[in-house]
Amino acid sequence: MRSLLASFVVISFSASTVVAAPANGAGHVRYLGESKCRIAPLEPAPHKDIVDWSGDCDGGFATGKGRLLWHDAKWQPYTLAAVLVRGEVIGEGELKTERYTYTGPFLHGIPHGYGIITYQDGAKYTGDVAGGKRAGKGLMVGTGHIRYDGEWKDDQPQGWGEMHYWDGGSYKGEWQAGKRHGKGEIRYAGSGRRFEGDFEDNEIAGTAPLATEAVKRSAASPHNDHVLDQAWEALTADQKAAERAQYQTLERGDDPPYPAKGLHPIVNAVSRLAQEADAFDGTLRVEVLVGADGKAKQIDTFDRPALIDSSKMDMLVKGIADVMMVETYKPAMCRGEPCNMVYQLAIRFGTRTATESNFFPLTTRNSLLNSRRRLDDLGKPLNMPPPRKAEPR
Repeated sequence: MRSLLASFVVISFSASTVVAAPANGAGHVRYLGESKCRIAPLEPAPHKDIVDWSGDCDGGFATGKGRLLWHDAKWQPYTLAAVLVRGEVIGEGELKTERYTYTGPFLHGIPHGYGIITYQDGAKYTGDVAGGKRAGKGLMVGTGHIRYDGEWKDDQPQGWGEMHYWDGGSYKGEWQAGKRHGKGEIRYAGSGRRFEGDFEDNEIAGTAPLATEAVKRSAASPHNDHVLDQAWEALTADQKAAERAQYQTLERGDDPPYPAKGLHPIVNAVSRLAQEADAFDGTLRVEVLVGADGKAKQIDTFDRPALIDSSKMDMLVKGIADVMMVETYKPAMCRGEPCNMVYQLAIRFGTRTATESNFFPLTTRNSLLNSRRRLDDLGKPLNMPPPRKAEPR
């Protein structure tokens, strides 16, 4: 099982919020704005020190209810709606960035208290925030069936908590630095069997890590050209191990489901649909509940790519879901017997790297090639120009 430390993205608000400044306006603090309406320093620093304040000014400081708007050096926008006292954020506020929106109290301009963080990918955290980080008790609900309810420290699970994974399994018990560590109970995907005991560094105490370095490298990009048309039985031991390593709660010795004819038919179908829908960027994640008979029982789709014509979104999502629904699969094997288990496929459109998820990165198949690229009969991509980009609004 992979390390959860790598699965949690550390979010630090302190790099994108108002920074505390002495309220007495000490001379060494370089305030923003005009002398008649000064604003405490912001980070990241506004490009060319340009910041817009929509509220009132009093005594030489931005004061009262209003909105701060600025761009950083990379032209990323930040909007902070709050109450300012002598140029500094006090009390409740709402901070919006391109990756998340935080709503809740601020302390010296930094998120601090009981708040709500809504991420761009749809994940949502509700709970305690301290110094701009998730700390204390909180509930994190990711896209799909991922959720963690428990204690946090430095933006990671720490203490006691319960995690439900996309693969259908779960763990409740002690955590340390984002890993299962201490007393706990794991419920395995597919079989529902349980193990209760000691965990260390995310594994059952006394057992070696599931994935070797070679497997980890393979898992980072498992679907290279020569494996697309291969069924499970034709995969190498490392390739199979890479697939197993994507599952957070797969019992050792069990196998996950897999497309019966390999990924080539799916890649071709998705490529055609992507071209018809003019998908140019982003990711669509599909979760298929595969029955013990190898047939899809249920399809769930999460996340949405960017389309030149957004009206084609339903067509694209439904088309891909239909492809996955009619596909036949090698069923999961739980202690040698076929069992129900989820198969997950992340389909990336365009050439940009995947957008960060703020709960988990895409835990299986980080890339399905470039889904806009045409493939030959062997599943290898043909030369194509770069995917189209959206026209500036």
